[in-house]
Amino acid sequence: MDTIKSFENLSFRQAMWLLPISLIIHVSEEFPRFVPWATKFIEKSYTQSWFIVENIVLFVIVILSVLTAKYSRGKIGIILVLSPAVGFFVNMIFHASLTLSTGVYSPGTVTACLFFTSIPIYVYYLAKKENLLTITTVVSSIILGIIVMPIVLNIVHRIA
Repeated sequence: MDTIKSFENLSFRQAMWLLPISLIIHVSEEFPRFVPWATKFIEKSYTQSWFIVENIVLFVIVILSVLTAKYSRGKIGIILVLSPAVGFFVNMIFHASLTLSTGVYSPGTVTACLFFTSIPIYVYYLAKKENLLTITTVVSSIILGIIVMPIVLNIVHRIA
């Protein structure tokens, strides 16, 4: 119960650190089994090194987003930290829908459903509570999270 109470007292700038933490937990669930699953259901040429590079780049993007939000007081920091939250939510949809459509558990589904739903909603809630959300920040973060993040990861795939 004390843990729940401590989450109630977090500020937006404290809660945004839950994003990289949840990503580490999520990738830890995926790591041992995601590549074999992905080569069967998504991309036959997907490799462990591809997975590692992709997730390192994603982690760096999330950390840079959080640091930008920490050290800037403008809208750009808010937008940049909310966009991975949107991307995480999309990742949850990805895992859940593929698990349902294939009938085979997609490694990462448990942590995506637990963390990539609740934490983005919580971070957005705190941003709203602290009057940090505007139409611009919401729309921009959604666009970045849905469109730009996958493009960046696609570029990483091509380089890897």
